[in-house]
Amino acid sequence: MKKLICLLLLAVTLFSFVSCSRRPEDFKAADMTITLTRDFDPSPLPGFTACYHSKRVMVMIMKEPFSIKEGFRHMTLAEYAQSVRANNESKNPSEVKEEDGLTYFSYVYSDAERGKTYVYLCFTYKSIDGFWLVQFATPEKHADKYRDDIFGWAKSVRFGD
Repeated sequence: MKKLICLLLLAVTLFSFVSCSRRPEDFKAADMTITLTRDFDPSPLPGFTACYHSKRVMVMIMKEPFSIKEGFRHMTLAEYAQSVRANNESKNPSEVKEEDGLTYFSYVYSDAERGKTYVYLCFTYKSIDGFWLVQFATPEKHADKYRDDIFGWAKSVRFGD
């Protein structure tokens, strides 16, 4: 009987730990907020406004203020997405797509040094003072498993909170 009670307590403890890590948590980068889960931790990366990582997904965020380029403010989101895609042409990106209110493209990157292949989903946004690129990277073997989560996180992006 004591063993059964111990097993039940262990199961409840493990369940509460797992459910806590999947709880939503807001992360702020400049004037942008993204809702991820408690599985993510900040992970500074040179050249990015913010970066977060979990065991299987990395989120890299870059803001490009309108002030960096003449006429930048007047670009549409689709034009910005096309320009970012063109800058990544060497990675053989997909065409820019619009799905469920999101503008994005994707590509596959092979890290020969580590012998791993990653899928990148690159979402673009326009705020009041700049464009944003939010990239999600996950090992290719986990890409299908995390696709819905990634789209949910991408939809959570908001500005000015």
